[in-house]
Amino acid sequence: DHHAMRATFEQKFWEIEDKKDPGKTYLEKKMDEVEKEELRAENLTEVVSQHEDDPDTLKTMWSVGGALKAVKVGARVSLPTNPEALRQRITLLGTAWMFIATHQTNRAYLVAITPHLFQEYLDYFLGEHMYGLAANDARGNVIGAPSWDLLIAYEHAIRAKAIQLVRKGESFVRALRLAWEDPLTKERNFTTPLALESSVKRPGGGHSHYDP
Repeated sequence: DHHAMRATFEQKFWEIEDKKDPGKTYLEKKMDEVEKEELRAENLTEVVSQHEDDPDTLKTMWSVGGALKAVKVGARVSLPTNPEALRQRITLLGTAWMFIATHQTNRAYLVAITPHLFQEYLDYFLGEHMYGLAANDARGNVIGAPSWDLLIAYEHAIRAKAIQLVRKGESFVRALRLAWEDPLTKERNFTTPLALESSVKRPGGGHSHYDP
């Protein structure tokens, strides 16, 4: 299935390298959630490529019957620490959704997902109204901006809102756009926390802009 999904994606869009191909373990977990209709917004630490994946990664846990067993959990990566790393994870996540859409053609909410959707999302998130938002002094020095931790938390909140909308009947494409434009989600997870932040730290020490 993985090879077939990759082949369909490459036929429709472009060829991809292993480092941009969703890992099998990650894709299997995501496919299982779709088939069981248990959709969730995964943590970006779970979004791994074929190059990073380790299908033999195991976690020991107790079964319902009280026996200790080993369960495959797949590899994990660190949370993104800069815009480029975030771009890579979201692009990989988007590719996973598109792989699944080629397989689960009977699920209407997966129709019309394209790379352009996730590029739009990144343009919004890493643009002047989010990552590029900054207060400057008279000399142009940055004196206030969202912390990276806040941005990462808000990014996850957007995807969680999108999944909530999908469960209510929206297509994934429309749900993600509605989620990143939703004023209540932004107020609760970005605007209000931003007002409470007392200091600002940027990855690498300063403020930088995303150039797509």
